[in-house]
Amino acid sequence: SSDLSTRKPREHSVGLHRLCFFLFWIGTQTSMRLSVLLLGAFVLFVAVPSALAQDTRIGVNFAGLFPLSGVFAKTGAEIEAVARAGIEFFINGDTETFSRLRIIYQPRDTESTPIGGVRAFQERVDSVGSYIGPFLSEVAEFVGTTSAIYEYAVLSYAATKASLSDDERFPFFNRVVPPEDRQGEAVAALIDFYSWHPFAAVLYTSDEYGVSLFERFEKEAADRDITILTQQPFQNDQDDVDVELEAIRQSLARVVVVFAQTNNYRTIVRSARRLGMLEDDYVFICSDRGAIDEAWTDIRTGAIDQSTRDGMRGWIGTQFHPPQGPLFEQFLDIWETLDPVEYPGA
Repeated sequence: SSDLSTRKPREHSVGLHRLCFFLFWIGTQTSMRLSVLLLGAFVLFVAVPSALAQDTRIGVNFAGLFPLSGVFAKTGAEIEAVARAGIEFFINGDTETFSRLRIIYQPRDTESTPIGGVRAFQERVDSVGSYIGPFLSEVAEFVGTTSAIYEYAVLSYAATKASLSDDERFPFFNRVVPPEDRQGEAVAALIDFYSWHPFAAVLYTSDEYGVSLFERFEKEAADRDITILTQQPFQNDQDDVDVELEAIRQSLARVVVVFAQTNNYRTIVRSARRLGMLEDDYVFICSDRGAIDEAWTDIRTGAIDQSTRDGMRGWIGTQFHPPQGPLFEQFLDIWETLDPVEYPGA
């Protein structure tokens, strides 16, 4: 398991680094903005060197793992379309740069589930050299374990779960996004930068997501002399968090850090409103799963919970910073001209 920002490059043929991958972030106005992250092409760490050395192989096979059905089907279709466009226009269409190589691309449906992800991985496994994806961290855990059995490299474009960085559990798993617990560091740096009240309180879910972010924040806060007056974990299925928020209110902390799942924010806002904590006396800072439209929108119906939306007005949220630069702009210029029927999201 590697985060490519810190990984030492392997020694491969001249020019391989340019071939390794294209990474784009397509920020759409639809739901799941964070998720529409494109890995335009991933050229295999294992297959490519032998192909280039022999100079006889004209095609490199890899599969893309996308949630093309299930809960995240709409987002998956957009991600797959962006990947397809990246390969078509920036890899296979660039015969000058890639004169000896073309990508043979196989999109596969993970069905938005871990078991679906394993099925997609194992489908004609001998016909590919490596994989990009999957989208969801929960699916990536299963795929990462399966990839270790088959010894096939996997490069995810969106899975951010902190535990996926465990090299022993996921030796063949890589990703091009940082682990989600880094947001704990970002929140501590934000509080420190603005010299806000030196005391803070933390409300977080007791699952791996909430705990990993809290632990990272706790460490970074100590390094910056930020005192956590109270920490309040809660269960994902609680009907309210009145007790937890009342403890925060009684602590006299005015900066409230929230690390919770997207579906928790309606509950949090209702409790905060009952306790009078949505006033100007408090600064609420949330992580990425609260800083998206889905925090107040039903993902299945698109219905907006206006009360939650209004209650979160003024909150500060963290998000992963998208890549920028000429290549990104060049891709956007092409993307905006494509047929949205053939390329959903264009």
